[in-house]
Amino acid sequence: MDQVEIEQSIKIVLNKEHSDLASGINTLKIASNENPSIISYDHFNTLAEIYELCKKDKSAASLFKQTLVNDLVFAKETIHKIGDVQYYASSAGLSFYTLWQLGLYDYAIIGLANRIEQIGSFSLVNSVYRVLDSFLFTDQFYGPTHQIGKLSDTIRDQNVTLAPNSTKQFHSRILRKLSALAYSQLKRELKGVNLEINKDKQVLNEKIRELRFDDKYINFLEETDRLLHEKSEVVSSAMIGSLRSFMEELLTAFSERICQLSNETLPDYGTDIKKMGRVRKYLKEKLELSDTDHKFIDSFIDILHKEGGHSFTSKPEYFRLTRNIAIELALLLTSKFETKYNLKTN
Repeated sequence: MDQVEIEQSIKIVLNKEHSDLASGINTLKIASNENPSIISYDHFNTLAEIYELCKKDKSAASLFKQTLVNDLVFAKETIHKIGDVQYYASSAGLSFYTLWQLGLYDYAIIGLANRIEQIGSFSLVNSVYRVLDSFLFTDQFYGPTHQIGKLSDTIRDQNVTLAPNSTKQFHSRILRKLSALAYSQLKRELKGVNLEINKDKQVLNEKIRELRFDDKYINFLEETDRLLHEKSEVVSSAMIGSLRSFMEELLTAFSERICQLSNETLPDYGTDIKKMGRVRKYLKEKLELSDTDHKFIDSFIDILHKEGGHSFTSKPEYFRLTRNIAIELALLLTSKFETKYNLKTN
């Protein structure tokens, strides 16, 4: 998809959201008879599919994010009535939900803060709060604890002094739910904290930023923290597969940076070697990895391929172990890279 197609595709979904809401159709449905409650939001699913097509291209991914942020900030809310009930219709709630669910927390929070600043009236932020209130009703609202705190601060800062009592109650209920969620997550994090590995994760995050690698690696590590603190006793094979993608993409990023610094292209090493094999071989040569280190990296990724490629679930302990190994391997590569190319970040 080119940029025009991406933007138009997003607008088609956003326009459909507004049109359905204006017609009295509830676009976000909750199956409250399920345990836990399940959200069904078809328009979000469509936007998520568009994002999947965009996210590997930086300019396309940036356009996707900015289009949703713009909608979150500026989308109009129209007033409608069914009988004596007055309600507002806007695509802004869908944009917020999509950004948050895709892990683009800062975009969601900044967009909401700017909408509040631009529009001011609580009623014209109502569509976002309607979605958020429903979202919080389920067990599907996740996010790093500090991001939930930032979201709470953004909502708390809105002045509702002159709002009707019903509006104040709505506002208070959302803040109460967010506060309770942030506190319960914090308690779980403190209970299960592993200080040494978390320190290494923070060091790795800092190095990724300082070396100007893509923020997606940091976002992934934050997301794994959320998964580890969930109450579920199982971890899906897709999550294990995500660890594999994290390692492979980070290895590829190192190889691309080295190619730039060395003013060369990735060698072929023969037609029978796939790209990932070429990347690993190239890193072994350029970073002067020992045979032991090289074999361990190969074996680790092979294990992730096998575990992530099957439709079964795994214990959180396995997920935690693989995630911790991935962090330590990434730190090893970062250290080798800094030393070899004299790029110390501190």
